Amino acid sequence: MMTSGESLPDNVKLVIQDCGYTSVYNEMAFQIKRLFKLPAFPIIHATSLYAKLRTGFRFKEASCINQIKKNRLPILMIHGEADNFVFYFMLDELMYAANEPKEAYHVPDAKHGGAYNVDPEKYTSVITEFVNKHL
Repeated sequence: MMTSGESLPDNVKLVIQDCGYTSVYNEMAFQIKRLFKLPAFPIIHATSLYAKLRTGFRFKEASCINQIKKNRLPILMIHGEADNFVFYFMLDELMYAANEPKEAYHVPDAKHGGAYNVDPEKYTSVITEFVNKHL
């Protein structure tokens, strides 16, 4: 998903993402609160600065939303409704930002990365249909 807004080789025809988040910053802020019961500020800002020094990028620059806005390929977004690691509402924000053609597959009772395990046949079927439609 993070490369979907970049210039990609001609053999890349579509994008499928599962459990996508809106940005590294948003996900890190959420996890610091959830896991450690700490406020995002000043921890996120300090670690983001450290990341900038080490990698050349701040957390806010790692934005899936910005990449999705530039994407011109068909995209299928999959997310478990019981995901407690990446907020389920992030799927809606990503879908809103995405260009057509786009599809979402909501998986009731699926936790983070668990959509396939909830219903392997349906998961495989949704992906197969999406690929067949866009190739």
